[in-house]
Amino acid sequence: MWARFILLIACLISINTANAQSGGRCPQNIGFESGTFENWKCYNGLVSVNRSISNSPFLDYSLSVSGPVPNQHTIIPRSNDLDNYGEFPLNSPNGSDYVIKLGNAEGGHGAERVSYTLEVPANIDAYSIIFNYAVVLQSPNHQPYEQPKFTVQIIDETTN
Repeated sequence: MWARFILLIACLISINTANAQSGGRCPQNIGFESGTFENWKCYNGLVSVNRSISNSPFLDYSLSVSGPVPNQHTIIPRSNDLDNYGEFPLNSPNGSDYVIKLGNAEGGHGAERVSYTLEVPANIDAYSIIFNYAVVLQSPNHQPYEQPKFTVQIIDETTN
């Protein structure tokens, strides 16, 4: 049986640049400052049960844009709560008021994703994105390629 993973993206993103888009400001709601998924795309889907061993962390997922799905894409406001499994704080280390959680504690072969598209100004030589995250993954008795996982992908849409 496939295990669902729980992903807590804590204090999601800080952008550092000499002259970021929007007049030096961070892109709108990139760190979930509004307490919503505004400007984010939420995806929901499945991991193929009949997949073969693959080197690509994205090849075996069937995801589609879904909007936020309750109990799979969750905004968590600042509190004194701790994660049920890792017992770490559910707060952003940079002081943000919100973090997000992907997934839940239910078994299965579900997959969730969030994405944010931003434009790096052409005249910027140094641009960085820093994000903090915590990942809680179940360790079921499966083959290595069947284990739950967390991946990050950054794509230059101009050059792929």
